[in-house]
Amino acid sequence: MDFVITWVDDSDPEWKAQFNNYRKQTINDNRDVRFRSWDNFHFWFRGVEKFAPWVDKVHFVTWGHIPQWLNINHPKLNIVKHTDFIPKEYLPTFNTRTIELNLHRIEGLCDEYVLFNDDVFLIDKVDESTFFVKGKPCDMPILKPFDISVYSKTILNDLIVINKHFDKRMAFKKQPCNWINLSYGKFIISNLFFNFFFRSHHLSFKNFHLALPSKKETLMILWELEFEVMHNSSKKKFRDYDTVNNYVQRYWDLASNNFHPTNITKIGSHFDLDDDNVKDVAKFIKSQKKPIVCVNDGDNLEKFEVTKNEIINAFGKLFSEKSNFEL
Repeated sequence: MDFVITWVDDSDPEWKAQFNNYRKQTINDNRDVRFRSWDNFHFWFRGVEKFAPWVDKVHFVTWGHIPQWLNINHPKLNIVKHTDFIPKEYLPTFNTRTIELNLHRIEGLCDEYVLFNDDVFLIDKVDESTFFVKGKPCDMPILKPFDISVYSKTILNDLIVINKHFDKRMAFKKQPCNWINLSYGKFIISNLFFNFFFRSHHLSFKNFHLALPSKKETLMILWELEFEVMHNSSKKKFRDYDTVNNYVQRYWDLASNNFHPTNITKIGSHFDLDDDNVKDVAKFIKSQKKPIVCVNDGDNLEKFEVTKNEIINAFGKLFSEKSNFEL
């Protein structure tokens, strides 16, 4: 099993010049907040070494820049530049969707891999069964109504693909314990309701912004069966909501019953950082309440430097020593 981590250095002058040049040509989602550095990336590697030493490879996906502190000779580290695996017609890209929809092209990537964004950290022990059981991603298909948000169009596009190929009734019928599972706790009620009243179509799934166990095979199937959708989504230089994202890969596995039932809420928590919750998030990290945490850069965060230092100090309590991934 491999880990895949995507990263960007917004201070790289060459990257910044290219970014600004293409930004002038688009009105898509290219906010600077999506790229600003929290200076905490080294803690991600310390978490992997300390809490997941069993991982086979760490594929570090980058535009081309590499942190000065990174030990590029670490035997488990595979540095992957965008030009190494993303088709030339999609480059350069500043779009995480383009990157994630093409990860199956990374040479040597295991069929079973866990995708991390650079704001998702391991803060306690995990093992292989946290992410995969008998070759299936650990997940839970919590059905929910389709809600209106900034991501609505993207999620709708994902669901259009899924409902084109799968019937929810058949998914329930084939493996009911995947959908009505005691480990899901209160979420069982939601699945019972939406299965009874909305039988044919998957309206929407609850998403968890955490480490995402993924199958390379699933991406290959999507490119084979939905080439135009995947191709058109990958062409976008910046995140565009009128595309699919990597949730289409997750939804495909859920709708096809290619997953192992697991209560994801017990594995990790996601936080959108703002000026009011930073102390609670820091406390969560230091207490190691759950093994995985996402500390997402919030749009309403004004005191960036203060919040950044608070989070760095919290991680520093857990990871006071360098890992072998660092020089």
